[in-house]
Amino acid sequence: MGIKQISAVIIATSLMGTVTAFAHQPFGADMPFMQHPLCCDCETKRPPRLLPGPPEVREQIEDLLDTEQVTIMPLIQKLHLNRSALRKAMAKKPLDENAVARLASERAGLQTELMVSRLRTQSKIHDLLEQNRPAKR
Repeated sequence: MGIKQISAVIIATSLMGTVTAFAHQPFGADMPFMQHPLCCDCETKRPPRLLPGPPEVREQIEDLLDTEQVTIMPLIQKLHLNRSALRKAMAKKPLDENAVARLASERAGLQTELMVSRLRTQSKIHDLLEQNRPAKR
């Protein structure tokens, strides 16, 4: 086999991979929990959480996560509304840069609040696990 034949085989193989990649279902189509946002009101059940620690600690962590989810739900809904408003503002011609900048700033604030909430929750979980860690021998 010459170099041209080898390169033709490589190109054909890579094109076949590209075609088959686009022929598959979109990401998350086979995972129902990936299709719905957290703020969705449908009856889709979330996947079970795999939590560390003894059962009492897992219950405390589960309660903490449920409480935090209720707390962040308004933020997530605002984030969804902001995204649609930002898309509408970007579609307008001519582009209103002030409106886009205001919406982007609002989005950054919402994302900051969500990140702080996530890190606060992680810290609380870490504290719960540290309190219930067995003593070293």
